Amino acid sequence: AVVLLPAADQGLLSLAMPDAKVLVGADVERMRVTPFGRFLLDQFQKEEKNFQEFIAVTGFDPRRDVREVLVASSEAPEKGPGKGVVLVRGSFDTTRIQTFLKSMGEGSVVNYQGVDIIAGKETKSPAPGSFAVLNSTLAAMGDLDNLKAVIDRQKGGQSLDSRTISRVQQLSAANHLWLLTTIPLADVAGKVGNSQASGVMKGDAFKSIEQITCALNFGEAKVQLTGEAVAGSEKDASALADVVKFVVGIVQLNRDNKETADMAAVLDTLEVKASGNTVKLTLAVPEAQVENLIRGKGDKRVIRNISAEK
Repeated sequence: AVVLLPAADQGLLSLAMPDAKVLVGADVERMRVTPFGRFLLDQFQKEEKNFQEFIAVTGFDPRRDVREVLVASSEAPEKGPGKGVVLVRGSFDTTRIQTFLKSMGEGSVVNYQGVDIIAGKETKSPAPGSFAVLNSTLAAMGDLDNLKAVIDRQKGGQSLDSRTISRVQQLSAANHLWLLTTIPLADVAGKVGNSQASGVMKGDAFKSIEQITCALNFGEAKVQLTGEAVAGSEKDASALADVVKFVVGIVQLNRDNKETADMAAVLDTLEVKASGNTVKLTLAVPEAQVENLIRGKGDKRVIRNISAEK
């Protein structure tokens, strides 16, 4: 049945850098027909004045006109901000969008291979954001060098390896949102705001992880999460599973605490299994619970409480 479902846009995958270490995809077109997908899209501020003005001027409404999104990066966040690309498949009025962006005066226009790139203003950041509408169905955002590389790859050239593409197709065919990364968690630990959580991520159990995949499927009544972490050995995978179970156990021990009650309820259906050198996680949560967490009704201090208890 999965084979019959639509998978990630091959055109978008062909534009990702061949050495991508992080890939994130969203099938917005399929999300729109699910209750939870509509809830997420409704989080756009419908009544926000600037958002409405943007739609009126450009004719582009992301809630309606985006079909699929692919994010690709070859570097960990520790290496610097903005190093990567966001590729969007949808419907774009090229002239209206480019006219609007140029009128804002937020950057210079760089013509590369016949494509106008709105290059972000130079700042202290090594990678100012840039934007380009490549054609009526494709737009890209990211740092200038990576946007130029995307334009080059439109004409052919090296892309992702066949093994990565196969894994992405499996994830995307069965899910609405997915992530694949080969960046060790220890490399991104510095970006985690909580110092205790950051310290845990730098531990030996997490250093052994070679690849992580995570995916969300929006069912009619539940949001289902599946994840896999590939470790260096069976011993590493077993240790990693024990760490995850330990953290989950602490949350559930604090079920009577109003600050952790919502998260404990969400984790009730979590299953963690180590098989060979792989740790597999599955979780199915009623849609209403997830919506409450997103609206801010859930716990925002779980990590801090876990660390204190530990």
